Amino acid sequence: MKGKFVALFIGAWDWI
Repeated sequence: MKGKFVALFIGAWDWI
């Protein structure tokens, strides 16, 4: 679950 959250955070960074 934590890994998924981290992946989402990295995805947000890519969005910026």
